[in-house]
Amino acid sequence: MIFKKIRKAVKENKYLLIKKAIRLETFRLDFNFDTMLAMWSKNNNLYFANKFNVGQIYNVNRLSIFKPYISYVETNLKDLFEIGNLDFFYSLKGEVGPSHFDKEHVIILGVKNITYYHLDNKDFKVEPGDILYIPKNYLHHSFSARERIVLSLSIWKKD
Repeated sequence: MIFKKIRKAVKENKYLLIKKAIRLETFRLDFNFDTMLAMWSKNNNLYFANKFNVGQIYNVNRLSIFKPYISYVETNLKDLFEIGNLDFFYSLKGEVGPSHFDKEHVIILGVKNITYYHLDNKDFKVEPGDILYIPKNYLHHSFSARERIVLSLSIWKKD
């Protein structure tokens, strides 16, 4: 059902929020900030910005903890998309991210606490287990009132 909705959104070139789309424990993604810091320490070649306050760990595809989730998305969208990078965004306090356009389509998965996304003059509340699909070239930014974690999966449309 999730991917049927995403396919419709792709066809219509529309963003889409699906509430309670994924049970995080199914993919063992219900981790806390201690786990995140341990992951960074173990994989210290990953980028960690701003001294543990806010940032992004780039391209976590190769870490085994994320492979079941990536495989799940890839299996269900492989006829439409190539899977790109899975990036791990976090903040240890409230923050507002910069407004930007992505050159690829993006699937955001809420992992910990609440992150809001502003696009098309609307705010979307992304909670753990929610998926937000954002087509390429949509101006958007995120903001949160407290610590949070989201995963952002880049997907490239096949020609």
